Amino acid sequence: MEVSLTCQVCCNNPHKYTCPRCEMHTCSLACCLEHKQKFSCTGVREPVVYYRRNEYGTFAFQQDYHLLEEIDRKNNTPHYKRTHMLYISNNRLLKHNIYGFMRQDEGNNVEVIRLCGDDI
Repeated sequence: MEVSLTCQVCCNNPHKYTCPRCEMHTCSLACCLEHKQKFSCTGVREPVVYYRRNEYGTFAFQQDYHLLEEIDRKNNTPHYKRTHMLYISNNRLLKHNIYGFMRQDEGNNVEVIRLCGDDI
């Protein structure tokens, strides 16, 4: 596969930047903004990406690891814990969905680790 060294928007200058979401190569802020407008791209990396088993490598593992670290960091903030626990205790539908999710995964040999404790 041939790698393009030029900007994929203006096709004139060598590329300097790569969009984290769509991996489009651009040379300047103007080209970056134009690509976002043309392709309705947010420029924010997709946190959860599906990879086939044969495509899953070191980069995909690092992405998954960083996502789990970010989730852990957010769950360990005192404000998040307090509001999240109140939301779970007040939402019966959520409780029902969590129990259904856990029952569904029991037959699939999936280990479910709950971050909220055992009061659900």
